[in-house]
Amino acid sequence: MVNEEILGGLKNSIARGETIQQAVLTFVNAGYLKKDVDEAVEMLNANEITQPKVSDEIVKEKPSIKSEPKSIQTEQKVSNYGEEKKTIGKSYKIILLVCLLILVLGILASIFIFKDQVMSVLSNLFG
Repeated sequence: MVNEEILGGLKNSIARGETIQQAVLTFVNAGYLKKDVDEAVEMLNANEITQPKVSDEIVKEKPSIKSEPKSIQTEQKVSNYGEEKKTIGKSYKIILLVCLLILVLGILASIFIFKDQVMSVLSNLFG
């Protein structure tokens, strides 16, 4: 039984202009068994014999349009490394953190200075 995947791949390879030998080598290198590839080649050859060939006159009437691929290079921005960063939002955060630090230090200093009064208030509250 012929592997339809190999047969279709061989047809595509030949349509792209590769020789049968190149296509067979590609399939064998891809891991297909040589026996399976050879069966697909035999089936392909048998189909070509039974199908009528297109005459050269009909082929000549078709205009051949070949387009060369245009290479358009676009630059993608991956990161902002090396660019100046906006510091406006950052400065507000720094000012807020410094104010909180001063507040916490002030509370700790007042507890240390007035520890006797704080202890008496806490002992009266909790018993």
